[in-house]
Amino acid sequence: MDLTALNPGDLIAFQIAPREGARSSNSGKWGVVKVLFCGADNTPVVSLLEGIFDVCPSPSQVSGAQVLQETRFGADEVSGMGLPMIFAVIKDFYYPTPHIVGIGQALEFQKIEDEAQSALAAGGYARRCAGLGEASLALDDEHRAKHDAIAWWADVEAARVRAKDADKRQAARLKGLTLEKLQARVALADWDDRGEFLPQEFVLVLRKRVRALLADLDALGDKPRRPKARTLLREFVEDVNGLDEGAGGVIETDEREELWQLIEEICWAIKQKPLLDEVDEWRAW
Repeated sequence: MDLTALNPGDLIAFQIAPREGARSSNSGKWGVVKVLFCGADNTPVVSLLEGIFDVCPSPSQVSGAQVLQETRFGADEVSGMGLPMIFAVIKDFYYPTPHIVGIGQALEFQKIEDEAQSALAAGGYARRCAGLGEASLALDDEHRAKHDAIAWWADVEAARVRAKDADKRQAARLKGLTLEKLQARVALADWDDRGEFLPQEFVLVLRKRVRALLADLDALGDKPRRPKARTLLREFVEDVNGLDEGAGGVIETDEREELWQLIEEICWAIKQKPLLDEVDEWRAW
């Protein structure tokens, strides 16, 4: 479904995705976003509607639904309300895009106009860009926080523990890392076992490009100056963009995370960790 070819009032239903470690009964059920207007480059600005449906709903079933207010981590002290879940839809990098279906047009056109004007006045959508995967998370979390709070908080705490453990593993992995060590190993070795999804030529060309990047950085010395390191890293990321596009967009969630980890290791090895924050601006995968 082309999310850049939508019109105000369009209703997009999505299935709530299952989540690692969570005991949600909402997985596989449906939520709905409503297009308020289209911004720059036809990027749709949408509101996430309240309500979870057992089957894909019709427009009449969501008629009158309010914009979801995010209150699970606390409401505004003055208004007692949460932040309306209104956001510009971007490509999901961190959460997989759920199964989505266009279900028609909303019936309350004046309400759409009012919500759009409110969003523009508040600038809320400008402060928030997200993929529909995040909408799935928000709808599930808000529902569980209200109706199954004890189990939901247990899942939140378990997620925090997993994140803390992951941080410890990351620190151990990065400790003492050097370009020499990175050059001595096969980059993205696990990709050789994914021939069904990753063309061998794509993997070999990408791996060769990794070796070239490491060699170019090594030639700059123990701690390359940031402008030169930035140029080399950006050229690498943009080359990966082109390789992925040429292969038909084969970089999916697992590959994205592994590429990110590799780039993180490179930034750490050259003592230029701040460059990692810039990678999101360059990548298209």
